[in-house]
Amino acid sequence: MNQAFTAVKSAARAIDVLELLAGRSEGLTLLEIADELGLAKSSAHSLLGTLLARNVLRLTQDGRRSVYRLGHRIFEIGQAYAQTTDLVRDGQQIVQNLSMACGETAHLAVLDGNFVVYLAKHEGTHAIRMVSAVGKRFSAHGTGVGKVLLAGLDDLEVERRFAVPGAMPRLTPHTVTDVRVLLQNLAEVREAGLASEREESTEGVGCVAVPVYDATGMVAGLSVSVPVGRFPADRQAEFADQARAAAATLSVRLGAGRYPDRIEPGTTRELT
Repeated sequence: MNQAFTAVKSAARAIDVLELLAGRSEGLTLLEIADELGLAKSSAHSLLGTLLARNVLRLTQDGRRSVYRLGHRIFEIGQAYAQTTDLVRDGQQIVQNLSMACGETAHLAVLDGNFVVYLAKHEGTHAIRMVSAVGKRFSAHGTGVGKVLLAGLDDLEVERRFAVPGAMPRLTPHTVTDVRVLLQNLAEVREAGLASEREESTEGVGCVAVPVYDATGMVAGLSVSVPVGRFPADRQAEFADQARAAAATLSVRLGAGRYPDRIEPGTTRELT
């Protein structure tokens, strides 16, 4: 998502410090960092103090020199990033396998506020016209994968997000635009452990979606999108079974335990 922004100088300088120290395992003194980055000593001191307080840096002794090195918080952040990249990498393979198995288009998406963000997509053997694309954000209330992810929030949180003017745009003539109806839908999704929709996000297309978990909760949704002409009720169950099997496989890879039969509110982890 490309947006115009105003650079925050202090944030940019903090990143400069981290990039500098990432390549200097021996550590650097305050004056060395200030000189390398062209900062006033007072500015560098305040910046390094903030990073120390957040455990992003650590101050150690090297003989008579006090030197700054990267702190343990950097490792923790790196581990969090590694989990995200595992989701994308392993998710892409699972999405491809699912799509090839059922012959239809499959997606992997995460929740970001009132939207889903697509992390992976694989076109089926019969290409269909859809608005989805990797990296694109789309209103969660109108998609099957969005409803799965919203089902992992509690009702008060869903209402807070969507019971405001303009929060539930009409994407097609079939889109749910009433938060009370959405809450009823989500109750059914939680009980079933999956979501389905017909032409709510894209005219002529139906969808079935299931949750993906890691050890901490629901981290994504996996869906199969099918033209309504190839989406009778009996095939919906077939697609759901295929999607659940794929989601269970991905969840195990991500560290989840038993794949649950229903969705519990309060389990969704959002994109951060």
